[in-house]
Amino acid sequence: MDPGVYRNVPDAAYRAWPAISQSSLKIIGSQSPAAYRYHKEHPKPPSDAMLLGSAVDCLCLEPETFDARFEVSTGTVWPNATCEECNAPPRTPCLTKKGEPSARCHSGRRELHVADGKITLTGDTHWKARAISDAVLGHRTAGMLVSTTEHQVSLLWEDEETGLRCKGRLDCASRGRYLADLKTARAGKGKPDVWGKYAHGLGYHYQAAYYSDGWRILTGEALPWLWAIVETEPPYHVSVLQADQGWLWAGRDAYRRALRIYGECMETDTWPGYDPQVQIVSLPPWAERAQEDSDE
Repeated sequence: MDPGVYRNVPDAAYRAWPAISQSSLKIIGSQSPAAYRYHKEHPKPPSDAMLLGSAVDCLCLEPETFDARFEVSTGTVWPNATCEECNAPPRTPCLTKKGEPSARCHSGRRELHVADGKITLTGDTHWKARAISDAVLGHRTAGMLVSTTEHQVSLLWEDEETGLRCKGRLDCASRGRYLADLKTARAGKGKPDVWGKYAHGLGYHYQAAYYSDGWRILTGEALPWLWAIVETEPPYHVSVLQADQGWLWAGRDAYRRALRIYGECMETDTWPGYDPQVQIVSLPPWAERAQEDSDE
């Protein structure tokens, strides 16, 4: 497949493209190449937060596909699989010894409980996803952003320095205006004075810079990067924030370092973990200050 900007690519087809993603580079940069290789070979089932976020994304950006991608559980049965935890047969709920629905089994069965290729949502998760998406679409700025952009735009480009194939999938793109990503966050994390620390801790600077650079390489446009953030607890606060140049510089340094490491690992087929040499560890600054205060 040639590099380019692609529209109407199904998510499964995009994920199958043989190219490196920002999420993989984030694992390499924040953990190690060994961690990336392990996660690739042993993918985790989606968490509650990831399932909710996927449902919200679909309802906001691709609502016409929701019924084809998701199945809503009635709360009494699960679709088409046998549970590895308690051996409950298909369409029978996992129960605890007290006869109550088992949260552990529900969590462990998500990858197994797929009916006709659909993701299973509990009734509560489905209701919450609807309420959250209504908050986004009803917000003056976020609603306009969603309604005036192209959605799920897939990018495929070649990195000039390393020659590696790179890929990205933009939630929202508007030629000549901006690129944007829809994010769900815990209560209080969408406030402008809180978001910066929270988002950096989750590595969102990797994505902002990586996708922005991919778009610029393919279209020649250097566009602002926006986050449309919706909190997942009532009253489902919504905010729209723009990344300044510091975010893009930091993200570019981080992802390029990880991209070089990935290229070296691909060439040598070695995926190292942490440095095997003995390292000197110093107290963090806050601990040093606390020690100085106690000495005084």
